[in-house]
Amino acid sequence: PEEGFFTRNPGELDNAINTLTLSQGCVGGQCRDYGAAMQKVRNIIEGDLAQQPAGDRGLTQYVIVMMSGGPPEPLSCEQDCCDPAVEDCDDGCDLDWTCTTALLVEQVQQLRADAESRGALSLSLHGLFLAAPDASEGDPEQVLDDTEQLIAEMAFAGAGVFERFDTADAITLDRVGL
Repeated sequence: PEEGFFTRNPGELDNAINTLTLSQGCVGGQCRDYGAAMQKVRNIIEGDLAQQPAGDRGLTQYVIVMMSGGPPEPLSCEQDCCDPAVEDCDDGCDLDWTCTTALLVEQVQQLRADAESRGALSLSLHGLFLAAPDASEGDPEQVLDDTEQLIAEMAFAGAGVFERFDTADAITLDRVGL
């Protein structure tokens, strides 16, 4: 957005969609760190709620539109979801979709609960997925399916809508009510 972290400007939203068509390399081994993005969203919303008068918070509705053109990189380690009280946990890092999904869904659920407990009227997260084959390791179709499942589960946890698009020019915010 041109001003601050929030926008209602459809042109800015369309520009964000168009950036998905631009191939961008990884920076420092991180391409699409969904967890870091969710932490950034949390920080922005917490800051916004902290500066609002109490009466205004009850009118605030946060609508997050997560647009992704590929899988999260890096995936979480299976050991991040291991409960040592229940099972033996390795010290290594086996990348795991199930753990990644569980941790991200938990982040979305906690974000919603925290925003609403701080007085926000509501928070929803919508997921838009540009399902273009990626240069990721593994079977490209399986990676697309896993990514679709992950984003769909995040949108469900965020009381939002999930949409998959096969081309960037097909993406429209109408499907998520914007």
